[in-house]
Amino acid sequence: MDSLRYFNVTTGDPLVNKAITNQLNDIIENTGSIGVSLNFISDYFAEYEIGIINASPYLSFKLSDNARDIGTLKVFFSDINLNDYLYIADKTMKISKLIKNLVSLKYLKSSRNELISFMLTNLIIIDSLTYLHLKQVQKYAVYLGKVVGLSSEQLNALSISALLHDIGKLAIPDSILKKKTHLTESEFQIMKNHPYFGFEYLISFPDFIQDAYIAFYHHERWDGFGYPYGLSGNNIPLEARILAIADAYDAMIGFRHYKKPFNISEALDELKKQAGKQFDPNLITVFTESIRKTDYLQGSRENAIKGSNPAI
Repeated sequence: MDSLRYFNVTTGDPLVNKAITNQLNDIIENTGSIGVSLNFISDYFAEYEIGIINASPYLSFKLSDNARDIGTLKVFFSDINLNDYLYIADKTMKISKLIKNLVSLKYLKSSRNELISFMLTNLIIIDSLTYLHLKQVQKYAVYLGKVVGLSSEQLNALSISALLHDIGKLAIPDSILKKKTHLTESEFQIMKNHPYFGFEYLISFPDFIQDAYIAFYHHERWDGFGYPYGLSGNNIPLEARILAIADAYDAMIGFRHYKKPFNISEALDELKKQAGKQFDPNLITVFTESIRKTDYLQGSRENAIKGSNPAI
């Protein structure tokens, strides 16, 4: 039965399901555990097990939403040590928060802002540094959108899509999302699925259909060698072309474990090198010249938390 893992998460929210599964997978991969069993006992979830492991001893943790217990997490070991205990306690807290957020959402007549808050809170639970990246990208994207004269409606859609463009990373395993070295080819292929996950999630909410399409295309390239569809040139929506530049710019000036951040001049030079290849050349000219002429945003990464995610 060693290393047996059988997860059947049915909370009703696909990305939350995947996020919880990732937490459970990480427990098995990063501790001495040989299995995980998770039972929900709340009225708001059907009773079910995410794993059945015939092993002992085990550690048992209560999942709580502060008001009441909502489940029990049991982790089975062949040998228990303090580091494993602390790691699992941290994961238990994250799982509890994910479930709490989902229960809270069920009570809401969910407005657009409440849904955004719900999505971002879940992302922060999994990776607070991705959240930092999203906020910075939103700032750069809206700045460029204003410079090129987008309408208020377009700017609003661009702002929301920038903030949610990486929401699909909730479905990416922590072992890939937080890896401290370059991804292998197989890991990169998994990471490339995050636009699909995010798109399928966002279009399930009528208020986010326009935002979903902008975010979906932010990894397309001007030369047609991007993903997911290999669109090229003006076939890529304008807002997505703007988002791609903002995303890449923050990736370069943000700290990464395997690479020192670029300074602003270096990042702008790199963007210019990719004009007509990865990026819309006209937008690159506008963005780089505008940033060089103004001190707007230029100090925005000085106090950034180390570990900001690259634009993958």
